[in-house]
Amino acid sequence: MSDAGAGLLDAALRLLRLLDDPAALPVLGPLAEQEILYHLLAGPDGARMRHITSSQGRVAQVGRAIAWIGKNFRDRFSVERLAADVSMSPSSLHEHFRAVTAMTPLQFQKQLRL
Repeated sequence: MSDAGAGLLDAALRLLRLLDDPAALPVLGPLAEQEILYHLLAGPDGARMRHITSSQGRVAQVGRAIAWIGKNFRDRFSVERLAADVSMSPSSLHEHFRAVTAMTPLQFQKQLRL
């Protein structure tokens, strides 16, 4: 993992500032999101990000689990159900999820809640 670059931080800050301007958010928000994605993919961890978001292998399955948790982080869930949803066994999901995020799925959810 590496530190965020100035461009990434600037884009993230602009996106956060748009929360105070609801009229501008639908127009400028997607542009800031695209810039953030660009910085993530072009940055020092870009290869890892591309690998995570590719549609192949266990990392892609973990990516789908991460996306599901991100959308549903307020809700309770079981690792067994999540594993079934991303076509993995619970033990495989746990192992690969930890390898990608250095956390278990439930720790990841708790981090998002904070």
